[in-house]
Amino acid sequence: MVRAAIAVALTSALTLGVVEGAYRGYLWNEFPQRFRQSDPALEGAIGFISPPPSTYSARRGFDYLPNTEFIQGLIRNGAIEGCSTVRTNSTGGWGRDGTDYASADFRVLVVGDSFTASAPGGVTWTNVLEERLAAQTGRRAAVRNLARDGQGVLNMIDIAADEITRTKPDLIVLAYITDDLTRARIWRRIETYEGKLRQFTTTSGDAAFDPSQSVDAQVVVSGITKDWCVAGRKDALVQDIVQRKVLAVAHAGARADLFDLRRSFAADVVRYNGDPFGFYEQIAAGRISTNPRHALASFEEDARAAEAIASIRASGAPVVLYHLAYRSHLRQGLETSATPHETRLVASLEAAFNRPSIPTMPNLPAGTDIERIGIIPSDDHPSRYGVDIYAETLLNGLAKTGKLVSK
Repeated sequence: MVRAAIAVALTSALTLGVVEGAYRGYLWNEFPQRFRQSDPALEGAIGFISPPPSTYSARRGFDYLPNTEFIQGLIRNGAIEGCSTVRTNSTGGWGRDGTDYASADFRVLVVGDSFTASAPGGVTWTNVLEERLAAQTGRRAAVRNLARDGQGVLNMIDIAADEITRTKPDLIVLAYITDDLTRARIWRRIETYEGKLRQFTTTSGDAAFDPSQSVDAQVVVSGITKDWCVAGRKDALVQDIVQRKVLAVAHAGARADLFDLRRSFAADVVRYNGDPFGFYEQIAAGRISTNPRHALASFEEDARAAEAIASIRASGAPVVLYHLAYRSHLRQGLETSATPHETRLVASLEAAFNRPSIPTMPNLPAGTDIERIGIIPSDDHPSRYGVDIYAETLLNGLAKTGKLVSK
């Protein structure tokens, strides 16, 4: 009887072991990037930029380097796949320089995220806005774009409050996407850490660098030249960039361990509602990420944001809240698919500035081709066509609010 019970137990354990092993093999083949690994090729294309594009700012989170050319590249399978160059303008933005801000008779300050910072073909939607504002109002309009990639509404409010005392805008536009609502306040830092120059996103604004509150934002390198950055190159510097990516992934942590015998992926797929990586995602949720989140019910719960909002209101500069809808929502006839938390935050933002947001959908120009708005099929950031559409959409919304005043 005892032998039979032992035999059954051993058979069951062996069967479970075989099932677990087979399932781990399946997960490794299907989702290699979810596991810790020593093979950088399994990370896919590795992007890098040279020189590091930003500088730490205690008040703004970070600033882009002005009037600087950057080399961007991709490495795949240990070799450079391709390279390109981008250049910032005189104010550190990614679009072209426009009308002189100081001498303009209608000055607009825009804060936002990467949807507003990105410049396909060297043009942002704020560049287009400046041109069309001048044409429609007959005034010498200047638009200053202080959008920063990865930042959310908390950072945008900080930047607007910091800027109004110096440049005294006639209009402030806070341009946000739904995802910006729950983004925590972030800073970017360039630090030499573990022997490598690295760019970090951090939730700590302290002058001293805190690695435990930081995660690599992107791979940065110094001293790369256009002549070096050519497709097919394989050399020591390429391998060094690959190792920087390995360090970044290791620092971020929360990757699954294929050989961790303390857990069962087969059991976790049941325990975490069909997600075999649910345990590791819970670990990641407690760590800093490239887009960390806050749990505020209202923006004015944050003392720094409340102070900044009060400062903006006291300046007397009109504020426009502009919601940029994703192409993926527009094609479904939606402005957004905001969660209850995001919806509450929109309400708090609108209450703080005593005005509703200008939405995208009802203000789209007639005949807009929704599919052409995004830069590529898998990315809703604006294409060159998209920047025109987002600028025209805001102008249509401004016309309805009476914020456009002719000379």
